Amino acid sequence: MMWTRGLLKQNAKNALSGRYWPAFAVTLICALLGAAQSFRLVFNLHTYRSYSHVFRITLPLWGNWGVIGLLLSIFFVSVLLVGQARFFMENRQGFAPVSSLFSAFHREGYWNLVKIQFLKGLYIFLWSLLFIVPGIIKAYQYSMVEYIAAENPYLPADRVFALSRAMTDGEKGALFLLDLSFIGWYLLGVLAFGVGLLFVLPYYQATWAEGYAALRAKAFAQGLTGQEELSGFIRY
Repeated sequence: MMWTRGLLKQNAKNALSGRYWPAFAVTLICALLGAAQSFRLVFNLHTYRSYSHVFRITLPLWGNWGVIGLLLSIFFVSVLLVGQARFFMENRQGFAPVSSLFSAFHREGYWNLVKIQFLKGLYIFLWSLLFIVPGIIKAYQYSMVEYIAAENPYLPADRVFALSRAMTDGEKGALFLLDLSFIGWYLLGVLAFGVGLLFVLPYYQATWAEGYAALRAKAFAQGLTGQEELSGFIRY
């Protein structure tokens, strides 16, 4: 299935039509709670923040706040990002409640999501040690992890990563250009004293949700997965 940046963005605008403010609330909550990944800037810098909880392990300075921040990042913020992915996928189908952001916390698959998100951060961090470029490539390779985990919180971690790799095979360059296409919006947001960035986030996240939908459809068409693994985003 072919997709273009223009198509994804137009679909994102359609999904946000009449439903922008709940989406804004979701991205604002994530930003305020330290989910810096929500900004996913050009060169995929969000990913280097996404494994900040792993990087902290290497820091010699520990303190009560450092430990608290580490635990919050691993057990709360990382799982919150899965809920954000679910919200925007639900929003594609109709009105999604803000409560979908927290859906992962009352599911039996919670601990599996913690494991998946921790491993994602660890993998990207280790690849980034080789140099920046390998880390960026790995970040795009695993950019579908939150969406896959949001759709099936019980899917084993190795299968989640395998599916993300398969979905992004041959698509990483296009996904990079998708990120790059938002640079104008981010510059405008910065000019508006940085506050404008918050208003761009719903559009950005909605566009990436459309990207997952396109890559998911491609994976189905190629027989890489099916309804037994990814059964859709039925609201909990």
